[in-house]
Amino acid sequence: MKTTKIFVSVLLGVMSLAMCSCNSPEYRPTDGKCSFIIKKIDGKRQWGMVSSGSGQEYIPCQYDSIFSAYGHPYHIDELFIAVKDGKMYAWTYRGKQLLNGRGFTSLVSSKYDDRLHNSSVYGGGLFNEAQTDEGIMFFYLPTGTKWVEFGPAEAVLWGGTILSKKNGKWGILWGKDSKKYLSPITPYIYDAVISVRGHYFWVKKDGKWSAIDLDGKPVRKSQSLLNKYLSMPSMDNEEYQRKERSALFRKISIQEASYISVSWTEADYISW
Repeated sequence: MKTTKIFVSVLLGVMSLAMCSCNSPEYRPTDGKCSFIIKKIDGKRQWGMVSSGSGQEYIPCQYDSIFSAYGHPYHIDELFIAVKDGKMYAWTYRGKQLLNGRGFTSLVSSKYDDRLHNSSVYGGGLFNEAQTDEGIMFFYLPTGTKWVEFGPAEAVLWGGTILSKKNGKWGILWGKDSKKYLSPITPYIYDAVISVRGHYFWVKKDGKWSAIDLDGKPVRKSQSLLNKYLSMPSMDNEEYQRKERSALFRKISIQEASYISVSWTEADYISW
């Protein structure tokens, strides 16, 4: 009888230890200064992320999985992708959630294979794109610490300032306030826009063209300049980059938006 009690006691202890072990958090290293943490919550393994040193929770333990976006195929520094119920969520390793917490179903990186971004962006690889239920969200890390994000939008042309299309209309954005979100120079009200070296813009509204400056105020520009820019053929990205040092003017376009590059060495001597 005494032997039986001892055996039962040992068995219960082993079972208790096993149960405790099953419910203990599991830690896995990342390629940064943090660790993935996995907890069993309501019978389901849930992923989060903590500081490797202090154990501070950066990403709440509520996701089906988490992976680093540092490597292939995205090559996005400082970013982790958390997955839940088939959607992805963008988190920085400092525990900041991007895109207002929107979940997205696909991600296109500006650095992926060093190729053109995709059909919704032009002007060089800069923005990462996340496809959400509300449209495409754009985001990138220009300073190493502060992310810039905006959207949803349908198309983007970058050239110093940003030409962005939303609900079929174009607007002009600029990060002049160094904030998380870009500041609008204009609302989304134009049928077409031409950015001239990011210094001023030709805008088309109700069938009429006019010129505005970086504050959205009217400026006087010659109609002949507009005619020249409208008649210029748009280059593809490869030709645009190849002619950087040899062309006085270069033009790239996406849909109804264009960017005119003016030679820096000749800009003081030519009308633009």
